[in-house]
Amino acid sequence: MKRKIGKISAEVALGMLILMLFVPLASADNWDTTGNDLTAVGKLGSKNAYDVSFITNDQEAMRITTGQKIGIGTMTPQEKLTLGSGSNFAVEMTAPSAPSGTPYTTGGNMADNTYYYVITALNGVGETIKGTESSGIVIYGGTPPGSGRVELTWAGVTGAQSYKIYRTTTSGTYSSPAYIGNPTTTSYTDTLFIPNSGEPPSSTTAYVNKITAFGTSWFLGGNVGIGTATPGSNDRLTIKSIGDTNLYYGLRVQNSQGDDQFVVRSDGNVGIGTNAPISKLSVAGGTVISTVWAYSQPAPANGLIVEGLVGFGTINPQKALEINSATGANLRLVYNDANGPIYSNGYTDFDTDRYGNLFVKPTGTGVCIGTPNPGMMTPQAKLEVTDSVMSTYTGSPIGYFGTITADTIALVGDSSSTPVTLPSSSNIGICGFGDDYAGYFVGKGYFSDNVGIGTPTTLNKLDVSGAIAVGASYAGSSTAPSNGMIIEGNVGIGETSLGSNDRLTIKSAGATSSYYGLKVQNSGGTNQFVVRSDGKVGIGLVGPTEMLEVDGDACADSFKGRPSSNGNFLNNGETYGFVVEPAGQIFIGRTDIPNFKGILMEAGTEKVSMGTATISHRLTIASTDEKTLRLIGPDGGSAGYGARLNFGDGDFVYIEEDEDDHLYIYGDDRTTIMGGNVGIGNDNPATKLHVNGDVAFGDGSEKTIQSGTVTVTHTYHTLDTENNDDTDELWVISGGDTSGQILVLRAVNSDRTVVAKDGGNMQLSGDFSMDNAQDTLVLIYDDDLSTWFELSRSDNGA
Repeated sequence: MKRKIGKISAEVALGMLILMLFVPLASADNWDTTGNDLTAVGKLGSKNAYDVSFITNDQEAMRITTGQKIGIGTMTPQEKLTLGSGSNFAVEMTAPSAPSGTPYTTGGNMADNTYYYVITALNGVGETIKGTESSGIVIYGGTPPGSGRVELTWAGVTGAQSYKIYRTTTSGTYSSPAYIGNPTTTSYTDTLFIPNSGEPPSSTTAYVNKITAFGTSWFLGGNVGIGTATPGSNDRLTIKSIGDTNLYYGLRVQNSQGDDQFVVRSDGNVGIGTNAPISKLSVAGGTVISTVWAYSQPAPANGLIVEGLVGFGTINPQKALEINSATGANLRLVYNDANGPIYSNGYTDFDTDRYGNLFVKPTGTGVCIGTPNPGMMTPQAKLEVTDSVMSTYTGSPIGYFGTITADTIALVGDSSSTPVTLPSSSNIGICGFGDDYAGYFVGKGYFSDNVGIGTPTTLNKLDVSGAIAVGASYAGSSTAPSNGMIIEGNVGIGETSLGSNDRLTIKSAGATSSYYGLKVQNSGGTNQFVVRSDGKVGIGLVGPTEMLEVDGDACADSFKGRPSSNGNFLNNGETYGFVVEPAGQIFIGRTDIPNFKGILMEAGTEKVSMGTATISHRLTIASTDEKTLRLIGPDGGSAGYGARLNFGDGDFVYIEEDEDDHLYIYGDDRTTIMGGNVGIGNDNPATKLHVNGDVAFGDGSEKTIQSGTVTVTHTYHTLDTENNDDTDELWVISGGDTSGQILVLRAVNSDRTVVAKDGGNMQLSGDFSMDNAQDTLVLIYDDDLSTWFELSRSDNGA
């Protein structure tokens, strides 16, 4: 039975395909579905398996075999998915979504109306179909009319290079002319430009990827990984080899015969013309590097042609070939016979220095210029020239560089070895350039007259103009000061027997004080430092009388004398008064040190006296007037208050001028004045405490009676009843512990009554009711009887 179902979409066809594969139909054994464009023939409802075909225009378009293979354009698919010959495979680029538009009544030329827009995306291949249409965008009330505009924005499409915008006033209809713009961004301002000819395409031509059977294939979207699912985010093609040894290849390019022409191995080696590169780049054949010759000039067999500059060891060559070698020779020539280079037979190195000099260094007999058949003849000298040699240099045209040994260089007058006899006015010069040797001698040398180094004028056996470095470690590696000298070893002046650890030994010409071993003078010739033969040293003077005498100021971290010395460690004379004795005593004074009228630091006792030789305490000060000791503090500017005299550790007991002309005495536990009378405002006290002036006990702190008891902490207190009762009785006063202690009590409130009871630990002249804030009671404490006795009362409220 066949049924026509008409035209169906690709999605419906795919759904039908899935339905046919997985949902058997029990209503018929064989079925055909025939439409205007599609016919599918198959068999369902039985356990037997049959191929499923899709036929269009009377030709089979797709087949799904019982072997679960799909063929498109072929009836005999051999793989899971097989395309017929001449088939292409493509992935379309996504069409843009609907744009959003904001209407404005100014800034354009658009009349009041409703506008619709669609957008297509373009890449380097073609254009997509139109995207979803925008909602109607209404412009109304333009000021003036016909001055509206629309601001469009839309979501970008991956891979798009630009967009086309189409506009209409009839929804869904975009017949030409409808094209209004081609922006490269995702926004556009429509001001009613006259539409151009064009309408959205009915089918897409914008592919992201395309694979053709024999034409051009490309991948425009995304990155490709071969052997890996994680190509780099910026890597268009990533190839992961199967293995990591040189047996595996990540990339092979072959000719039509299957011969490898380009390979990239897993060990990183690249081969051009060879599939077995043993280096990072191996080329089998000639190479041309040029923008001109690369297409026109073949390279010699296995050779190299380079159009530009070549640098070895440099990134900035200045010539066609530039070799820069930090170590060793810059260029080496090796003879090559049929068996390859013969390094054992020798080679020739070419080198240069920082001054551009050329050095030719053969390992063989010498250098031959003009000698035919190299390798067939043996040079007879280091330099052999078969033709004339000319020098235009008017100075010394012939130079020798090397170690001079016997008969190494000789001037001969004829073919014999007889030296040339030179006139007395003739000179033989050995000259060098830059850091090279001007002369190098091995063995003994003899000069019968004066020798000049750096100067042609000699007045002494050796005259040197310039700096001198002496020593194996200094010579050639350390720079001496201008016209100066640096010496690595020990030096003797007037002495040949030097100590191994003595850098400089100077032996004077005589042993008396009139001979000097060392003199240091200033530029004017004045002696600034002398060492005499008798061992005495003078600084700032030429005739020291002591072992060290300094005419001027001296500064040192410390002075130390020998423990066995009988004299003073330091003594600048009684006139100026500073003596340090060997025993450790230090005298500081003026002219009366023998009578100890200065400062004495006594050795052994660690006691110090000022103005007296009698030391009874750690510090003893004797003065001739009342100005014996003054302490000046850091505060108050010229007033200088804030000085403190501490006793013991910390700030627990001290005397301090805490404000200008205010004396503060502090004892953390107690302050006691023992012996004699104390006067305050009286310089002749007649009693233990004699005060001329007022005495204050301080502000009275309030105490509340607790079960008939109060605890006193001050000399003056105010009293209140317990729980603010109208009346309360006071029987016991705690806190009194010193005989003679005075206590003043006063009622704090006239509305409540405190009754001091005669009894308890108080001896009163009868009970005392303090019912007025002006009532006071004065008591004195007796420690032996543990009793407070009444001195007076004031019943001011009676």
